Amino acid sequence: MRNCRGVTLVEALVACFLLFFVITLVLPQLYLITLERKNLVLENVARKTLQEKIFEQSTNDEAYLSEIVLYQRVPLAINIQLNSSTNLYTGCVNWTDYLDREQKSCGTVRKW
Repeated sequence: MRNCRGVTLVEALVACFLLFFVITLVLPQLYLITLERKNLVLENVARKTLQEKIFEQSTNDEAYLSEIVLYQRVPLAINIQLNSSTNLYTGCVNWTDYLDREQKSCGTVRKW
């Protein structure tokens, strides 16, 4: 007959320790991955908003635009300016992402 005595207390404690160790390593990384995914969505929205605003500004005859657009409680500061010598509208959008890093994206469009 085999020796079937079950799991000892030491084995159970080691298993609990390993489980706790894995959880403490994985959960913070999952949180950071989730924040980075949100930051990518925020960056795409900021670039799309900047592109739309530059296109709007290029169809108007205004030389300067400064505007703040809110996206999910994150302010996107948009600044667009016409360079009269090159007839190019240059615009930049600035925002602070969910990890409190300052981000910036710029683009140009020829005046219509």
